[in-house]
Amino acid sequence: MDTPIYQLVNQAECSRIEEGNQPFSTNNGEAHLFGLEPHFGCCTSNFNQAWPKFALSTFMDTNNGIACVAIAPSNVETVINDVQVKISLSTDYPFHNKMNFSVKVSKPVEFAFDIRIPAFCSSAAVNGAHAESGEFYTISKTWNNEETIEVSLLFETEFIERPENMVAVRRGPLLYSIAIDEEWKMIDYGKEEKLRLFPHCDYELFPLSQWNYGYADKKIEYTFNGIGPIPFSTKESPIEAKAKLVEIDWPKTNGIVAKVPADRKPLSEKKVVKLLPYGCTNLRMTEVPFIHFSKG
Repeated sequence: MDTPIYQLVNQAECSRIEEGNQPFSTNNGEAHLFGLEPHFGCCTSNFNQAWPKFALSTFMDTNNGIACVAIAPSNVETVINDVQVKISLSTDYPFHNKMNFSVKVSKPVEFAFDIRIPAFCSSAAVNGAHAESGEFYTISKTWNNEETIEVSLLFETEFIERPENMVAVRRGPLLYSIAIDEEWKMIDYGKEEKLRLFPHCDYELFPLSQWNYGYADKKIEYTFNGIGPIPFSTKESPIEAKAKLVEIDWPKTNGIVAKVPADRKPLSEKKVVKLLPYGCTNLRMTEVPFIHFSKG
């Protein structure tokens, strides 16, 4: 199943939108649907390009050796000064904060190994030594046999400011959204349709759980579930969070969530609600207000 051409950060429903009502400036009201080819066929044909290009960019040559520039489970084999070199990275990033490198050489050889430390880390350490966030940590030495390197990245929860006095939750490399239970409905295009039939059909998604919320406090609790066969899974997300939220008056018209709530007054007591990484959601609310309670 292909992903939509368009995704909305606040998408509590994913249904066909009548022409003229869509929030997209250059595409029709089916551009956000789930299907093989609900809109432009080029997206279907180009869908396979991202992962191999990303994989080829995990390690790169430098003037003095090798650099790890994109973080993912990966390995590289190369030759430096006529010596066979293999570097492997084992990690559950972006869901976890540990990176374990193995550097194996066929005989002693000197080169520099650069490790990118993401700028969003509040702190980081390489084999226990401080590493500066937003820079490369360089280990320049003569390597022997097989050596290991452990990198620890510290992530902290941030409520980042968004337009219209909204906030979004970010922790390290992941943006979090309010998870919405969903119902999938296959679209029936009529008897004359010859192409968009099962299994090459399109789907609309409708909410089965509450979505009109605002954050009630800044305490977020995280649970790491381990990596399954589909890392960015809606049903088996490697990591999930819980936050306290309250219901607010937030209209949805023609399947589109209003740009801002109608009112930010709490309509319920605080509830514990599940958050998922943005990439693990199909329906989601990402930019929502923080509700301030009056004292007394």
